[in-house]
Amino acid sequence: MKSVHSKRMGRPQQREAQALIARILETAARLFKEQGYAATSIEQIASVSGSGKQTIYRRFSTKELLFQAVMDAHTASVGERVCKGAVNDDPLVALRNTTREMFDRMLSADSVAFHRVLIAEASRFPALVSRTFEHTIGPFSALTVGLLRAAVVNGQLRLADPERLFGLLTGLLTGWPHQQALLGCEVLPTDASKSQYFDAAWAVFLTGAGA
Repeated sequence: MKSVHSKRMGRPQQREAQALIARILETAARLFKEQGYAATSIEQIASVSGSGKQTIYRRFSTKELLFQAVMDAHTASVGERVCKGAVNDDPLVALRNTTREMFDRMLSADSVAFHRVLIAEASRFPALVSRTFEHTIGPFSALTVGLLRAAVVNGQLRLADPERLFGLLTGLLTGWPHQQALLGCEVLPTDASKSQYFDAAWAVFLTGAGA
């Protein structure tokens, strides 16, 4: 009886613990975006989230680890949608779907806000920013380079350097609109304008690199 009772009690406690972590991460994400990394303290996150400072430290021993957890949570939600675009037997179609999904995510308010934080903190916390970019951009880079390599092998692209192609493609697709968004300018405000821009950039890419 005791073990059954313990199992029943364990589930609500586990849900409560998960809800607490979600609340801490949500609060931390909002404060990091509003104030930046350096100006946000564990004490403030604890106060705003309604949790104790030691409660946070038991789960995240440093502010850097908490920031990384926030970025990992953001990346996971983005990565799930991006990876769905790669499910296609045709590598060029998969590449287009994947880069379109990433294009939309890069222009989202959350992504723009987090990139502003990273840019602002790059000179003071270079290691933190470097690790964060590795965690967030690394998986997308590997996926995209793999699809570019497959398209080259498949005879659909004629330039044989997937890493260079990755830089050209992502710069062409997201360079200007993402820069404008970071500066706070209104850019591609409708779904139709985003589609028109992406389609034009994709056509330019194929003109230069297509077989």
